[in-house]
Amino acid sequence: MTKTKSSPVLAIVIVIGLLAYGAYAFIRTNSQKQAREHPSAKIGDVVRDGNFSFKLTTVECQKRCMVSLTVTNSDKAPHHWYGDIDLYDVEQRKFSSTGKPSNMNDELNPGNSESGTFVFEMPEGVKPATARIYDALSDGVSIGLEN
Repeated sequence: MTKTKSSPVLAIVIVIGLLAYGAYAFIRTNSQKQAREHPSAKIGDVVRDGNFSFKLTTVECQKRCMVSLTVTNSDKAPHHWYGDIDLYDVEQRKFSSTGKPSNMNDELNPGNSESGTFVFEMPEGVKPATARIYDALSDGVSIGLEN
C-alpha cells in the first residue's frame, strides 16, 4: 500500500478560498443591511432587480399590512417571479407575506405586468419601515416606506 503525501499547496489554496468566501459573505451581508436601513427608493418609484421592474404603489396597515405591487418583466424572454417580498421594521426584523396574490401568474412574458396586493401579519403597533423585493437568487431592492 502506498501512502500519498498531502500537498501543503492544496491546503493553502483551500484556506485562501475559505477566507475569500468569508470576506465576500461579510461584505454582501453588510451591503444588504445598509440598503435595508437606508433605501434610496420610495413608494411610487420604479425599481429594477434582475429580470423584473417593481412599483410599490400603496402600503396600508390596520390589523394587517396590505402592500400593493406591480411587477413587470423587463427582459426579452418569459420569466418566473415567485412573489418574493419582505417587510422590515425599524429594528430590522423581517416579516414575510402570507403568500402571493392568487390573481398573479408565476410566469410573465416580456413587457407584461401584473399587479396584486400582498398581506403581511405584523404585531399590533409595529410599522414597516422598508420593503425588500427580490428576483430569484438576487440581493433584491429596498423601498423606504416611511414618509
